[in-house]
Amino acid sequence: FGGADLIDTWLGWVTREPHTLLVVVPALGVLADAVVRTARGRQPLRGVVLIGVGISLSVVASSATQQAHVFAPGDTPTGTLQSLVPYALFNLVPLLAPLVVVLLSLLALRAGTPGISGAFVAAFLGVGMIFTGLVGSAAMHLDALGLVGTVFGEATLVYVVYGAVLAAIGGITLHAGSVTGRALPDGKVVLVALLGFVATVLASLPHYVAGFLDQPANVASGFDDSGLVGVTNVIVALGHLLMLVAMLGFVGLVVTSRRGDVVTDRYRVEQPA
Repeated sequence: FGGADLIDTWLGWVTREPHTLLVVVPALGVLADAVVRTARGRQPLRGVVLIGVGISLSVVASSATQQAHVFAPGDTPTGTLQSLVPYALFNLVPLLAPLVVVLLSLLALRAGTPGISGAFVAAFLGVGMIFTGLVGSAAMHLDALGLVGTVFGEATLVYVVYGAVLAAIGGITLHAGSVTGRALPDGKVVLVALLGFVATVLASLPHYVAGFLDQPANVASGFDDSGLVGVTNVIVALGHLLMLVAMLGFVGLVVTSRRGDVVTDRYRVEQPA
């Protein structure tokens, strides 16, 4: 197979979008759970939510092709269609999974009587970042934009990974009370989630810009990093540092909460049948 140098060629698709959606799909479940408990009512369209989560399984087919699907208009309508169909299947259909869950989560909030919820804020922002990364991946696989092979792809991965981290914060916050008997304070969790959100944007969005400026991916030298490209890289580094601060802050919040007084799990709300 060409030795270790070609590992990325054969297995790189595993750590690229949209296949990474399979790894972070629990984030959709966290959001669906958090919104029901936060709204203190049932999800009006629970079946549709499950369908939305199930759409993410369409990405499983990428394990059969093991390659990126780029849309490039052909010389004939048939050639264009042959390129469009796999592009839409692997890049556009997966977008429906987080989109459906987000929209129906907002519907559940409107139908219920929601309060301030750190778990929901963290999960909602996390899924939003995952969706942003998938949208970026779909744009990257448009041949006309020429983004394949640039740091644009790295940015989409950071959006998805850090979005999953935010959703994990939401999941831990949601169930901490029932596991430890000490619920995490919503206000502080919201602050951590907002810091993580800002960190995710700073660590990703500038590389979207650098991708359009043709900064190559997976290299640290050999390209012109003066001007705007250099600025974007500095901002990205700052974003990663802020995410580290957010993670340490959340860990500290969990530790200090365990040492405090027992608090009733405010998310344990019995739902009517």
